[in-house]
Amino acid sequence: MIRLNLLQVRVARERKKASAALQLIVLLVALVAEVGVLVFLTLRLSDQVQAKDEEIQSLRGTLEVKRSQTADFEAKRAELEQISNKKNVIESLRAARTGPKNMLAEVMRMLSKGRGPTLDETAQALVRQRPDQSFHREWDYRRLWLRSFTEEDRQATIVGSALDVQDISEFQRRLNLSQYFDDVRWVSSPEAQSTEGEESRYDFTLKARVVYQ
Repeated sequence: MIRLNLLQVRVARERKKASAALQLIVLLVALVAEVGVLVFLTLRLSDQVQAKDEEIQSLRGTLEVKRSQTADFEAKRAELEQISNKKNVIESLRAARTGPKNMLAEVMRMLSKGRGPTLDETAQALVRQRPDQSFHREWDYRRLWLRSFTEEDRQATIVGSALDVQDISEFQRRLNLSQYFDDVRWVSSPEAQSTEGEESRYDFTLKARVVYQ
């Protein structure tokens, strides 16, 4: 006759069930922990994304401000350029109105006793460094006389006569030093003219660029 120990079988079954339940609990705990970690990481990543979005919005705002400031700067610069252009036009009109009068007065000063040209800072520095380039105050202006003086497009043509070539050179030196004239040059070499019973003279023609003040 065969006898079975049913108690041992029952105990083994109970142990197996308990082991399976424990494994299930461990699996559930691990799953919950993993889900918790994923939720934590998701929330953290969401916070980081939100922070980056806020940073991007801040940068966009700063960029818009910079663009606005740049636009304002360009507008101000354009306005200043317009003002400068208007000022230049006004100065040109003023110079065109008063320039010829001042220029002719300058020529009269050059051909007056004891006087000479009006020197700007550059010319003053030149005559200080090189006194031989200065005009001669003792020059007798009566040794030279003008027959015509014309000006067109700020180019002057001066026609006259002098008793000597040195007198023409002195007049040319004065023109070159004057702040009202520039690029003074002879059109042709002076030619001696003589008339019976009269002192010989030298006819000359000078050209110069007029600088209105």
